[in-house]
Amino acid sequence: MTVPQISVYSKIMNSQFASYELVDTEIILNQRRMIESQTVMCEALEAVTEAVLILNSNRQIVYANTAVRQFAEFASLDEIIGWRPGNLLSCVHARGLENNCGTTAFCRYCGAADVIVRTFDEALDDTSSLKECRIRRADGSGLDLIVKGRRLRMEDETFSLFSMQDISDRKRRRILERIFFHDILNTVGGIRSLAELQLQSDAESPSPHIQELLFTLSNDLIHEIQAQQDLTAAEAGELTSTFIAYPADAVLQQVVDRYRSHHLSQDKHISFMQKSENRMVTTDERILQRVLGNMLRNALEASRKGEVIEVGSEHMDGAVKFWVHNRGVIPKDAQMQIFQRSFSTKGSRRGLGTYSIKLLTENYLHGQVGFRSSEEKGTLFYVIIPEKISV
Repeated sequence: MTVPQISVYSKIMNSQFASYELVDTEIILNQRRMIESQTVMCEALEAVTEAVLILNSNRQIVYANTAVRQFAEFASLDEIIGWRPGNLLSCVHARGLENNCGTTAFCRYCGAADVIVRTFDEALDDTSSLKECRIRRADGSGLDLIVKGRRLRMEDETFSLFSMQDISDRKRRRILERIFFHDILNTVGGIRSLAELQLQSDAESPSPHIQELLFTLSNDLIHEIQAQQDLTAAEAGELTSTFIAYPADAVLQQVVDRYRSHHLSQDKHISFMQKSENRMVTTDERILQRVLGNMLRNALEASRKGEVIEVGSEHMDGAVKFWVHNRGVIPKDAQMQIFQRSFSTKGSRRGLGTYSIKLLTENYLHGQVGFRSSEEKGTLFYVIIPEKISV
């Protein structure tokens, strides 16, 4: 049995949310025996299909029912006793052996961390606390959970009865449907408006201007449908990549040209500021254009009329960095959650733009993503794509 001890790291680091402190092995084993002595309770927890943990006041696991073991794919409680939930679920913000789930700045916005901490807050009553939670995992995948915590008192000790329900498929379908219908209806609405305009016209055939707009909107409609197909396949691990060498600037220029005629660009200006000396990148052009298009779309949605959105590419050591800049600023709390699938600064109908940028770049293009945002410099998102990869 491997039960984590209090590390030097845990003692000296200042937590940005909940306590780092861990209890030693003997205390955890005593707590486990105490829980397991309650045979009726344990039998009831084993009978439920929901994944249930019992955590001590240091947020460490002292009990896990069979559903948790199946959910997190481990053989016995011995393997995980003393861990914290984020480490059990391979949360990207929990650093493995240091068992630091709940202590980072990101944990302030985690539904699971909040529910657990509230359980031990004596200023609150004993009623259950329930929230949705999105876990971004170290392997690039994610979990959407409904988490619930309730205070449990036993032999003068306080525990958290913490349950988790996986709603990833349901959440994913709901978000995809909302965004798909929102974007499709916007584009189809534009096509209908042009059709109505033509019906009201005395001209026997559409003007060249209307014909051009119809062609553009039809292209946008196809693009929206293909984008949803690609994202659905990417999340299922079924998206295929074909790597060929392409001129980096030409790929970005195609994206810029497409969005200059997009309805989001109305009364806004897209400027190609910097070029990468026409370096070549070995990539899947379609997926890279999808990523760059999402970056530019996000910037357009975050910009006001009259503002300039700057794009560029620059050569790095063995790679090309593509970037998109706008004048808007992302609030600090939003920056902590920016790549989460369910999170958006634009309201409930959005939430996949930055998530898909990260998913497609890191999982399918062998690249890296990042951003910065401040009052002084605005917001810049970037992706780094290697010039050559081994395929």
